[in-house]
Amino acid sequence: MTVFGALTTAVTGLGAQSRALGHISDNIANSQTVGYKRVDTSFQTLVTQSNSSLHSPGGVRAKPLYTNAAQGPITQTQTTTNMAISGSGFFQVSRGEVVGGNVNFQSQSFFTRAGDFQLDRNGYLVNSAGYYLNGWGLRPGSSTVDRNVVQPIRVQQLIDNPTPTQNINLSANLPLTPANGATLPATSVPIIDLNGETRNVNMTWRKQGTNLWRLSVDAPGSSTQPTAGTLPGQPQSFGTPVQLIPNTTPQRQVSFVELDAGAPTSGEDYKITLNGKTFTYRAQSFDTTESVMGQLLNQINASGDFTDYAFSIQDFGAVPGSNDRVGLVITGPKTGSSFNLAATTSGSQVFTAYQSPNNTPSSAKRETTIPAGAPTPGDNYDLTIAGTLFRYTAVTGDTSETVATRLANLANTKFANDPAFEGYSIELDDADTTTSDTAVDIIVTGPNNGSAFTTTFDIAGAAQGVTPTAGVADNTVSAATSAPLGIPLAAGVPGQKQQVFLPVTGTVGDVGDVFTIPFSDTGEVVSYTTDGTEPDLETIATRLAALVNENSSAPYSAQVSGAGLILTRKTFTNPTAINSGVGEPVTVDGRTPAHIEVRFGEGGILESLTSANVGEGNATVSPIQNSGDDAFITFTVDFGNGAQEIRLNLGDFKDANNGLTQYAGTAYEEFSLNQDGFTRGAFRDLSIMGSGEVVANYDNGRSRVLAQIPLFQVGNPEALQKVDGNAYVNTVESGNVRATAAGEGGAGNFVTSSIEGSNVDLADEFTKLIITQRAYSGNTRVVTASNEMLQEALSMGR
Repeated sequence: MTVFGALTTAVTGLGAQSRALGHISDNIANSQTVGYKRVDTSFQTLVTQSNSSLHSPGGVRAKPLYTNAAQGPITQTQTTTNMAISGSGFFQVSRGEVVGGNVNFQSQSFFTRAGDFQLDRNGYLVNSAGYYLNGWGLRPGSSTVDRNVVQPIRVQQLIDNPTPTQNINLSANLPLTPANGATLPATSVPIIDLNGETRNVNMTWRKQGTNLWRLSVDAPGSSTQPTAGTLPGQPQSFGTPVQLIPNTTPQRQVSFVELDAGAPTSGEDYKITLNGKTFTYRAQSFDTTESVMGQLLNQINASGDFTDYAFSIQDFGAVPGSNDRVGLVITGPKTGSSFNLAATTSGSQVFTAYQSPNNTPSSAKRETTIPAGAPTPGDNYDLTIAGTLFRYTAVTGDTSETVATRLANLANTKFANDPAFEGYSIELDDADTTTSDTAVDIIVTGPNNGSAFTTTFDIAGAAQGVTPTAGVADNTVSAATSAPLGIPLAAGVPGQKQQVFLPVTGTVGDVGDVFTIPFSDTGEVVSYTTDGTEPDLETIATRLAALVNENSSAPYSAQVSGAGLILTRKTFTNPTAINSGVGEPVTVDGRTPAHIEVRFGEGGILESLTSANVGEGNATVSPIQNSGDDAFITFTVDFGNGAQEIRLNLGDFKDANNGLTQYAGTAYEEFSLNQDGFTRGAFRDLSIMGSGEVVANYDNGRSRVLAQIPLFQVGNPEALQKVDGNAYVNTVESGNVRATAAGEGGAGNFVTSSIEGSNVDLADEFTKLIITQRAYSGNTRVVTASNEMLQEALSMGR
């Protein structure tokens, strides 16, 4: 029996190794199968009889040893719906059959680790083996996952319905240092109305004072507005009455004609020309210098044209009639008058008229132009006057007018405080005050002492140069000539053009403020009406000056000096009264645009909001404004489809960590501006989160959770029964199955855009293959030996 037992045992060994070889073959064949779990071989001894005195060979059998719980390598893919499980757990899947465009699912559930899922044409997630992924759906009418129902996941929400805006969130910094009245560029945020259309809400900020801002909010197309209409205007005025500028009181002109010493030449003509009328005397042999001058004066008096003038002869000699040097002093007829004077002689003597013709010291003028077009923020505008640089850096919202005004203000400040610039002045000429960003001329006038000077103008470092304009460019300058021999011109300065100062005071930002300047001696009236865009009082003064200068009938020209005007007579014949031909300026208060008042406290933090001035608007502000409370503005809009309430969130009161602040800077800085509404969207793609949430992405930028993928944990995963398609079914031996979310209760985690590969190690399988082959060969040797022994036994009987 032993030989037969050996033969039988060897045969079982052959069968066991054959099975092991089959397991190895299966493993090698599936080494690239997604989620495949290898099958190892467990050999078990078969015993027929075995005791202390006898052992009979029984054989061996091979059983599969499953590795369903052994992790395979995880590989990244480019497909967002691919998933791998890192740790324990299985996907639950179902089998289905497509019938007439619908899928009929089997009632039995399957489990797999093959996560190469993709959307099919019916919107289901299906892996490469054709199994449909199961998960938790949403409760009806809710965005909450229902964990009580597991079913195939299907993407059916191909259209994302619009969601109207309910909240606007703003985080920004308002600049600390703009001038009061500066208006920041409007900020627009798109919102979604009740019908899913995109609308706009516009916010405009205006600096009103230290730590104080106005916020205007409007919604174009809405029948209701957050802020709307106007309120009673702020007081405006021209300040103190017209002030006569010191040292510009009109004076009589005094000029001097001099005939030098020496006997007049008989037969020669001596001429004096006064205001274009010439008086001539031909000298006789008996004449002296005194008699020649006297004859000329007699002719002037006899003409009757100069009865308002005063004349006096000054003889510089010790003895009258000695042909010493003699002079004629001529005084103008009235205060502020001007006359022309010339003197000539055909003789050998020198006959000179000082300050003739009209030798009034004149002022050099230079003109430069701020070119038309919106200034580029950050560009430097450099104006150099007599070697001194005045620079202004443009900011967002500037116009050519504001740039010119800023440069003029810088220059005026220098002129007022630096003795080296005594007598200098600057004025602006805007040819078109009704349109922003037109060319603006800057005219610089030098002192009235005959001094010339230079100017240059650069923009952003690119030299523009100065192209003088006819009539104001480099006027011919002449200095007052000193009178000889102690006749000073101080006693006879030329006629002066009287100047008055007209200050402008009030609060900028109102619409319809009317500033009127009447000229009492001509009846001309100049008026300017504000439109609410003026950033400061200097701009109002600039526009008034432009209107005065455009009016050729006005007796005055105007130039800007800070927040006011310097009015200069165009002629020398000024009255001496205080009003000097300017009537009582008047103002009419306009209307204040509706707004929300925003106030900041120390450190640039938001302190309070006030809706008392929203006018016809419906905006309200936070009812409680303590430290840490929500800072918000609530308003209602209606675009023809019903009232829609929107809340503008500005952070927290007295909290600088988020929302609205006022820190150092000159420009508005917006950190975030968003709203929570969405337009109608079409399905774009699907993505799966690490938590297992299935998210649909739409082309309107919105994402929506449609389902959640659970992980199924099996009590004994190695006892699951394998089926086709790298799937398993539950058995009695595998135990209970429970569903949990990823990462909960010992479950593994999802690795998105990845797949889990086969856990087969080819090197290990090839090693087992060699061992199995050797074992199989050994068993064949036993069969051969047993056969030979039996043959020998049978031969014994022959």
